[in-house]
Amino acid sequence: MDRIFKMNLIAAVCCIGLVGCDSKSPEELMSIAAQHAAENNNAAAIIELKNAIGQAPDLITARLAIADLYYKTGQVAAAEKELIKARDLGASDNLVLPKLSEVFYYSDQFESAVNLKATASLSDPIAKSTVVLFQYIASLRSNISELTIELSDIENQLLGDNLAIAEA
Repeated sequence: MDRIFKMNLIAAVCCIGLVGCDSKSPEELMSIAAQHAAENNNAAAIIELKNAIGQAPDLITARLAIADLYYKTGQVAAAEKELIKARDLGASDNLVLPKLSEVFYYSDQFESAVNLKATASLSDPIAKSTVVLFQYIASLRSNISELTIELSDIENQLLGDNLAIAEA
């Protein structure tokens, strides 16, 4: 019995040593994830980003990247969680809120989409236009009359295709 225990212990120590030798930095993991994403291997990219976040939970760029991949793969609840976490960590509203408003809209959280801009600090006109567009179309889909937004009230905030979409 003691011999089997000692052999298992030695094997475990060797495995732990091997795992430690191959550890990559969060930045290296993000680079590998970007390669996987470029090859449309989103599942592998998500794994690498999860590993990067595991090592550096406050790494905003990894959270934004994984949120984007979650969204692209239809995992909107996971995307929402990562976007909110990135915002809580200090990510710019210009980076977070356009995608978060889209996530809220496509997950039928119309009230959240409409109310999102009230807490926002948006300096980028394109980001603002995207958030306003999703607020507007969410207000149209909502059954709550207090959420109704009139196109005439927002059309000066909509740019390019966003204005065309809102007018359609």
